[in-house]
Amino acid sequence: MEIEIRHVEGDISSIGIEVDSLEQERQLLLKQVQLLERDFPESIDVQEKIYDSNIPPIMKHNHFDNSIREFFNVEPKSNKRDFGSLDRVDTVGLKENILYENIFRIGGVTAFPLNRYLFDEDDCVLGLRFDTFSSSQGKFLTPHYVILREVGLVSKNQESRLVWSVYRHTLPVFVPIDQYLPDLQNEDQEVGLSKFAHNIRIFISKTQYKRDKFDLLKNLTLENFGYHENTPIILNIEQDLQCQRVRVSIASNEKSPHVLELVCSLDDIVDVKLTMAGPNVDSDHTSSDDTLLCENILKNADFKNLSKNFRRLIGILVKNKE
Repeated sequence: MEIEIRHVEGDISSIGIEVDSLEQERQLLLKQVQLLERDFPESIDVQEKIYDSNIPPIMKHNHFDNSIREFFNVEPKSNKRDFGSLDRVDTVGLKENILYENIFRIGGVTAFPLNRYLFDEDDCVLGLRFDTFSSSQGKFLTPHYVILREVGLVSKNQESRLVWSVYRHTLPVFVPIDQYLPDLQNEDQEVGLSKFAHNIRIFISKTQYKRDKFDLLKNLTLENFGYHENTPIILNIEQDLQCQRVRVSIASNEKSPHVLELVCSLDDIVDVKLTMAGPNVDSDHTSSDDTLLCENILKNADFKNLSKNFRRLIGILVKNKE
């Protein structure tokens, strides 16, 4: 019995030593917690997900209509990303990948995978995304998408080969996609695909360039012409989707504004008609000369010099306004 009592006492002593060791570890951990609490804001709730505000926004393919939405869901999982579960290394990698993708967007055309489950096993498919940057708004606009699928083409010699064909797309109605389809039938498939994407990209970019140029005209005020007034000169700009027909209302001393009607191509202004405000414009030779001069300033002018030419035109109208 005495021997057993000694064994129990020895066990108790050993447990006491372990308890003392654990208590020392606990005190050390408490000190570390206090140091961490000093380094981090008290307002952070540990239970909540912590998001790094420096992470660039993730691009999501959510800008297209329901007719093609299903083709872009590569994996049947949630789009939500748990940033709170990312360690420092993962966060840096995420930032880097997103920044790389945004850099590629500047090029205007990027390719991406599609949902393979919606196609036959032997089908070869490819998605193209066309990004456009608006200089007047300072941001990327809603992207456009084209889904390509390989199909067999039989030539006049009865030879069969694979070419890309347009399966679905979200391009604006004014983009002449039929005009670019022959590019996809190029004997060199890679060259044909490159030409197809390049031509669409150029058309969309030039159209947006026109819009931006006209939007920037809205910033013109009388102060730009030597007057101490910040009154806008361009009252309104109306344009169709392609920015092919544009109507500009310019401030005047009359109740009605001067109206400028433009017909535009992708690169320049094809036709101009200026209707000056005032009751006796038709019989006033000076007004007629000014009208002709203003129209000649803009006619056949390219969009690179649109702001400069409009300043010249408005300068004439402002003098006429005095």
